[in-house]
This record gives sequence, structure tokens and C-alpha cells, in this order.
Amino acid sequence: MSKNLYYQGIDAALAEHDKAASTAKITGYQALTPAEVTAYKASAGVVFNQANALEQICIQQYINYFKNNNEAWALVKRTGYPSVNGNLFKAEVFTSSGSVLEMPRRFSIARPFPTNMNAENINKAIDDMINIPGFGTPNDIRGRVWWDVQ
Repeated sequence: MSKNLYYQGIDAALAEHDKAASTAKITGYQALTPAEVTAYKASAGVVFNQANALEQICIQQYINYFKNNNEAWALVKRTGYPSVNGNLFKAEVFTSSGSVLEMPRRFSIARPFPTNMNAENINKAIDDMINIPGFGTPNDIRGRVWWDVQ
């Protein structure tokens, strides 16, 4: 069943993006042919393999999220794919001054201004989260969120 759903997802994503490109009248764009879709699905790393099914599904979903970077980020945080150690698609390693940069786990959380009518509740929620192991400080982008389990 997962094999059929995997291929249906690829077909749906390709059809959606093909239609968007055609509708936008992108200069030089030619609509996908059924043969091109078939060739893509038969290419190495795309053809369904039960041993790599989770990674394949996540990578196809990641590709489909190219227009929605927040969903792509959440997918990586939830699943770990794509991974720098992946079998099919290796995630890029980002560095700064020779040091490897980690992907942020979450956005920093700003304390509300005292004039915010809900400041008391917001501050209490932040204080409660600080007590969660691994949360860190409000401005720690490497701290965990409630769904980011170890």
C-alpha cells in the first residue's frame, strides 16, 4: 500500500507544479509528458524500495515543500530527513568560520512588552516552557519545542 501511495504522491506533486508552471506561462517551459513522469519515477533513488521507504517518502515531501520552507523545516525536524548521512539525498552541511552550524530547532521567543494586555499569561507560558527539560532559554534557537522529542 505504501508503494501505491508513494507513487500517487509523486504524480500529484508533479501535476500540481506542472500546472502552476503552465498557468504562469513561464518562458520556455514545456509541460511534462507522461514519458518524463514515468522516467522520473523509474530513476535511481526514486523507484520505490521498501528498505528506504521512509527516507524516500520524506525526500519527495521535502522536494514538494520547496515553496513552503516552514513545512520543509518542520519535516526535517520531525523525521530527520533529508540527512547529511542519508542514503539517497544528502542534506547540505552549513559552516561558518570552519564550524558546522546546526539547524535551529525553533524560533527564539520574545518576552512581551509590559503594555501587552496579555503579558502576564505570555510570561507564565514562557516560564512554564523554561521548566521543560531541553527547552533552554527563550532566545535559544537550539532549545526543544513540545513536539521535538529525543
